[in-house]
Amino acid sequence: MTVEHVAARPSWRCRECRAPWPCQPAKTQLVAAYDRIGLCMYVAERSAEAALDLPGLTPAAAYARFLGWARAATRSEPTGET
Repeated sequence: MTVEHVAARPSWRCRECRAPWPCQPAKTQLVAAYDRIGLCMYVAERSAEAALDLPGLTPAAAYARFLGWARAATRSEPTGET
């Protein structure tokens, strides 16, 4: 059985482990599910939704929580170029 670590709105905490979403298991699942562009687009959309639900979330905090890790995770992927 696969456990999905998804966001509960409007709190933006993981439904499974209650950590701020995206939690570490969610990040692992997302990296496995999306290519570089798809991952960045997906988390950017979630960041915009979270900004509506979390009025105290600053742009810097939103970037760090939703986008910064995704960009870092995708930078280490091989490009296929030699």
